[in-house]
Amino acid sequence: MSTKICKGCGIEKLIENYHINKRMKDGHLNYCKSCANEKIIIYNRNNPELTRAKNKIQSEKPEVKKRKILNTFKKRQSIDGYRAAHNAVSKAISKGIIKRKPCEMCGNTEHVHAHHDDYMQPLDVMWLCVSHHKARHSFLTFINKEIF
Repeated sequence: MSTKICKGCGIEKLIENYHINKRMKDGHLNYCKSCANEKIIIYNRNNPELTRAKNKIQSEKPEVKKRKILNTFKKRQSIDGYRAAHNAVSKAISKGIIKRKPCEMCGNTEHVHAHHDDYMQPLDVMWLCVSHHKARHSFLTFINKEIF
């Protein structure tokens, strides 16, 4: 196994600890993966506008959009009760059992979604606009990471 000394931390590490870079003589970056990642984080922090612009361009690519949709579909299929809860809400709306309401956060009446905190209680929903629905999921993800 070959090794290389990192320009960032000065530690000799195995070559698989370096990103591949065809422009380099040995075919690998001169910074180890952890030092390279730190440099990227610092750059992104110091250049937020450029980073946002690059991310926006990247997210508009058709292959990225397709991958995002596929990952969302796979994630939804893995959640117990997801599909059944959404079907129950749709049926209840069509039968008039429940009615769509404005967003509980801002009062918006356009593009309001039924949000489930618990899929085992399919008709217990919060009505949220798109932005507040995303924020709710981010919040719940954060809470779950903090607990576990």
